[in-house]
Amino acid sequence: VEEDDLRTHAWQVLETARVILSRKESRPKRDTLMLADVHMRLGDLNLYNEQYADSYGDYTRCRELRMQVCDPSDRAITEAEYISGLAQLYAGNRTEALEHFRAAASSCRLRIAAEAARSAAANLQQPTPEAQALGQILKDIEERIEEEELVVPIPEEELSGLDPQAPMKGVASEEEEAFEEVVPVSTRKRERSADKDPDAKEDSEVDVENPTKMTRTA
Repeated sequence: VEEDDLRTHAWQVLETARVILSRKESRPKRDTLMLADVHMRLGDLNLYNEQYADSYGDYTRCRELRMQVCDPSDRAITEAEYISGLAQLYAGNRTEALEHFRAAASSCRLRIAAEAARSAAANLQQPTPEAQALGQILKDIEERIEEEELVVPIPEEELSGLDPQAPMKGVASEEEEAFEEVVPVSTRKRERSADKDPDAKEDSEVDVENPTKMTRTA
């Protein structure tokens, strides 16, 4: 079976599930989460096919549905915000991507605080495995934010009152930009592939097995 045929079949199954679940005027929480997951998988498929606008639309719908039934500290919200940021980043919209990455970090911090309170109530001396996993996720998100802040211009209103001679976070020198501009990983992969073989097929940044896995890509 050809890979294109598999993707087409996957889209047909997901789209059928979306239509069936969307027809329900009143949905229990379980069905709402199922519909959100369907939109997440549709977004993954579009992201894999580099259809970034479509993928962002599905991720946005997934995020909206999860927000209807999930607490802001839920990891499902963190995931939806982060993957929405990736879709915007790959589309070249760094400012919008940063907004989602920051929202993902905020959601993750809320969950870490909740885990800390739960551990304190149980008199636990060591962080729970959940807290440790969340700490690593937050670290990865914050590193992504720091990378993108290096190339996103500082808003003009934030520049007022700054010492023009002082180093400004978020503004890289021309030499730094020429040497190591922080760009979407998918773009860097294509550039490296082109250097090795001009005729090489473009790589996709998305992890085929788990495109929403929140690991730092360098």
